[in-house]
Amino acid sequence: MTLTLLKGRFADGSDHVTLAPRDGKATFPLKINEAGHYWLRVTDSADTLIDNFISLTVKPAAARVLKVIEPLPTTVTAGTPITQKVAVAVEDAFGNLATQYKGLVTLTIGAKTYSARPNHGIARFAVDNLEIRRAGSYAVTVKAPLPGHAPATVRSTLKVTPAAASTVEVISTPKTGTAGTALGAVIALIKDEYGNVCTSDESIVSIKVKGGPGDFTPESILTAKAVAGVVTFSNLKLNTSGDYILAVWHAHAGGISPRRHCRCRCDAVGRAAIAGLPDSGRGV
Repeated sequence: MTLTLLKGRFADGSDHVTLAPRDGKATFPLKINEAGHYWLRVTDSADTLIDNFISLTVKPAAARVLKVIEPLPTTVTAGTPITQKVAVAVEDAFGNLATQYKGLVTLTIGAKTYSARPNHGIARFAVDNLEIRRAGSYAVTVKAPLPGHAPATVRSTLKVTPAAASTVEVISTPKTGTAGTALGAVIALIKDEYGNVCTSDESIVSIKVKGGPGDFTPESILTAKAVAGVVTFSNLKLNTSGDYILAVWHAHAGGISPRRHCRCRCDAVGRAAIAGLPDSGRGV
């Protein structure tokens, strides 16, 4: 006796099962992994139709896993609002939507958490104008409680990249130096408006004397190319003793020249001292 699944497959991949009847009866062990409505046909050994209208409904098993079917973007720019619909499928162990599941599903992005209850196995979240200003990698976690089991969890990462270059910040200057000889390195960071270092910026940055009795010597190298947003001036010489203000700037696409100043003092015997970074300004 043969039982044939008219559409679909049994769990072992076949579409029929054949058994020798005992006392005119055959008990078929059936396993179907895909939820849905099925029709079966039973024939005897001579392929004579016995029953062509056996109806079978397979329901989803209990919820076990989550699958993000409409995800967040993987990368955003710092300060750019995220407005995104996120959809998460709650499934059983066989990939069927767990349409009977009514638990509370949560979506956490960094420190922000959203929640939703599934409708026919799909939980939908409205992420509206979420703004992250600090560049870096943020954990994205979707979680759903499962009675009698550990919560179903899906983890991913959202990368926030720096915005456009907005300013230059001097972070290191030499404490002492001698007029006419190379000063210690002046190091600056190219940053966006939120204070993130623009690690992809490889612009040419300049330094000049903004105020003072002299200038850099001709052999001084007054431009440097940023490396991962870090600029280093390593061959600077002042030719005259006195008080100086040095200006560092980066002309970005908008045509504005953000600047950051530092002070340099050279005494009468030619020794130079950097007095820190008390002054800053913007504009040309």
